[in-house]
Amino acid sequence: MGAVALAGGSLLAGAAAAAGVLASDTERMVNYWTRAEVASSDGSAAVVEVIDWDFGNQFDKHGIFRFIPDLPDTTPVTVESPDAPDQKQVGTEVRNGRSYLFIKIGDPATTVSGTRRYRIDYPLPGVVRGSTLDWEPVGDQWPVDIENAEVHLLTPFEVGDPRCFIGTRTSRRDCDVEEPEAGHLVVHVDFVPKGQGVSLEGTVGDALATLPAVPQPPGPPDDPGTGFLPPAGTAALASLAAGVPAALLVRRAGRERIAPGGEADVAFAEGPPHVSEIRVDAAELARMATTEFAPPSGVSPPQGGIVLREDVKPEHKVAWLIQAAIDGAIDLDDTDRTTTITRTGRPGTPEEEDVLDMAFGGRSTVSLGS
Repeated sequence: MGAVALAGGSLLAGAAAAAGVLASDTERMVNYWTRAEVASSDGSAAVVEVIDWDFGNQFDKHGIFRFIPDLPDTTPVTVESPDAPDQKQVGTEVRNGRSYLFIKIGDPATTVSGTRRYRIDYPLPGVVRGSTLDWEPVGDQWPVDIENAEVHLLTPFEVGDPRCFIGTRTSRRDCDVEEPEAGHLVVHVDFVPKGQGVSLEGTVGDALATLPAVPQPPGPPDDPGTGFLPPAGTAALASLAAGVPAALLVRRAGRERIAPGGEADVAFAEGPPHVSEIRVDAAELARMATTEFAPPSGVSPPQGGIVLREDVKPEHKVAWLIQAAIDGAIDLDDTDRTTTITRTGRPGTPEEEDVLDMAFGGRSTVSLGS
């Protein structure tokens, strides 16, 4: 029994650890890398987004959604993934009064979990309007946190007064902008909360004689995650290792307190255990059990039989009648072929009186079987 309890406890501990891992390993974006190459002619840009999305231990996800503001559904969009279904559905949707190009990526018939990579390519007009540069590289419609964002903006001209902002459209704060070479702006943000975005602004300067080098996306994350089974198994093994000595100590201490002495001393001890009591476990207590030929004090024979059989049998009813006769509440007469019972007028126990009142229904004699 102790081994079963110990194994059950270890399984429960492992299940609890698995539930903890499931709860803690939430869906998030591990990395977001994007690059925009501005054309010199019309101010549009060719945008590349590389997204490393960790679905955590969710088992009902099919892919991701991307909302790009102010683009029509006729925008040519390319989606690729080396390790996940990359089918796409494109449409438009108005959110909070603003129109968005809506891209649904994934296969409705296939679920995904763990960390998966997606690449999205699309043209973005209006990055440069006159002498103003304005780009929203990280949108504010992502439903998850972004743990790391890296932004590259490439222009064929010098950028004056480059500025970076992070936050919402109504509340934003500054972020740092690096310029490793003319026409190349870089922004690194360690954490972007869901519902917030990143924007880049500046002014158009002199044209460059040489275009900046084009950076390439980084490789996929080194650690795709272990899932919930390894940590849950580790937790279960740790619980088992800790539970073995604990179970032995509990078994040694026991849960039953008895009076000292032999079986008879224990059986006939009265009152609460004394100061000199001893503690035994269930197995030791079972070995001290003795056979009794009468039910415990306060328990009648029919009650003892019902408890023993866990059911009311005909013999229990007969024993009840005999007990009522012994108590003097009724007389039994079986001199004829039919046994009759008669109220004596003497009170029995309250329980007997209640049953006999219903059985006799105002009569003084009842024939059994009638």
